[in-house]
Amino acid sequence: MTKLSEIFYLNKYYISHAFKAKYGKSIISELIEIRCNEAEHLLKSTNLSIVDVAVAVGFNSVAHFSNTYKKIKGETPEQTKKFSRKI
Repeated sequence: MTKLSEIFYLNKYYISHAFKAKYGKSIISELIEIRCNEAEHLLKSTNLSIVDVAVAVGFNSVAHFSNTYKKIKGETPEQTKKFSRKI
C-alpha cells in the first residue's frame, strides 16, 4: 500500500478507502483473488509442484496458500491439479 501511495502521491488510507468504495472490496482482497486465479492457471497448465506454484504467486507459506486458495476457489490446490489431469 505504501508503494501505491508513493506512485500516485496519495495518502495510503485515501487509496484504500477509494478502492473499497469503487470496487466493494479491499485492495488486499483483490490481490489475493488475482494470485489465486494465477495459481489456478498454473496448476491446470503446468507441471509445477504446489509448493512452486505457491511461491510463484507470492505466498511464503504453502499451508496459508492452500487455505486461502480453498476459501477463494472452493477446492484445494491438490484437487484443482488432480481434476485438471483427468480432462
